[in-house]
Amino acid sequence: MYKAEIVRDLHLAYKGLKKEPGLTWLNDMLMRVEAKGMRQLVNFFVKRMGQQDIVGGLLVELQAADQLASMEPAATITSDRQDGAAKVPCDITFEHNAIRADFQCKAVLNMYNEMWIRDFMAWVEATFPKREPGLLLEFRSVVDLNQADFAAFKQWFEANQPGFALGTPVEWTPPNAGKGILIDFMERKKPGFGPGVTWGAAGDYGDVVAVNTDDLRAAFWKRIKLAKRSFGFAPSDTQFNFVLVDVTDSPLYDEEDAYQALYGQHHWGIDQNTMTANYSGHNGSGIYFVEKPDYISGLVFCVRQADRREYAVYPHPQHLSAVETHWTKAPFRLGKAFEA
Repeated sequence: MYKAEIVRDLHLAYKGLKKEPGLTWLNDMLMRVEAKGMRQLVNFFVKRMGQQDIVGGLLVELQAADQLASMEPAATITSDRQDGAAKVPCDITFEHNAIRADFQCKAVLNMYNEMWIRDFMAWVEATFPKREPGLLLEFRSVVDLNQADFAAFKQWFEANQPGFALGTPVEWTPPNAGKGILIDFMERKKPGFGPGVTWGAAGDYGDVVAVNTDDLRAAFWKRIKLAKRSFGFAPSDTQFNFVLVDVTDSPLYDEEDAYQALYGQHHWGIDQNTMTANYSGHNGSGIYFVEKPDYISGLVFCVRQADRREYAVYPHPQHLSAVETHWTKAPFRLGKAFEA
């Protein structure tokens, strides 16, 4: 049982997992993964779960291992395995019958400063639980703040919070005198600060956060390049090399955005006889065609559903048939945006 360690050590940004039902869910998953033979992965998580920049990525690995085991209970699943030509260990290796799949798991935690915002919200609730009167925070920030800026902002907040009042917005600006963080306050029916409305980081306080597929493409490509070192064998009909990317902390992105980042924009033509639009594939501007990462079988895009997690698979064009044959069994499936 890991409940005591979770309650004591898990980073406050994941406070939902420190109480029920999240506590039992996480504890039971750790127990299942350990029983499957991956005690090293579980021990590493337990030792490092207080580090916000690490715990998110480890949760992605644990969930993937748990899902793989549930998909095929007879499979052998190992973690941190290094063989063949691999220069570093691979996160998860799945073996069943003649099929082997290596998964390098990456969590994209901070595309729009979500990680630093979550850290601040967890900190402010834990640090001022008896502050009177209680206030809910309406939080807006600009996108180019970094970890050092948020550390400075915490110091400013702590020094100035006694004067915060309902109906009086406050603004913190970084040392460069640019835009920073704007907070307005709403009534809270109990002491302390709590999250009210958190607006996604944008270019200015009033801006709508716009999805930028180029950002997602850059995030994908960075992690695909890093994963190359962990794959010891070339992909084939029986050897699968997957980069599994979790962007669920950046909920602006969906499966369509993943498709465009990997394959390019959907391409439509006009039937001159009927004057109707016909789908004719993609324009080949995505990572698979421009960067040509022939060492991967595909990218797996995590999709968070209300009560479960699914894995949308986007095959490398050279390995489409093999991926379709072996990796469309739940919780894996082809991405919904794979066809128009």
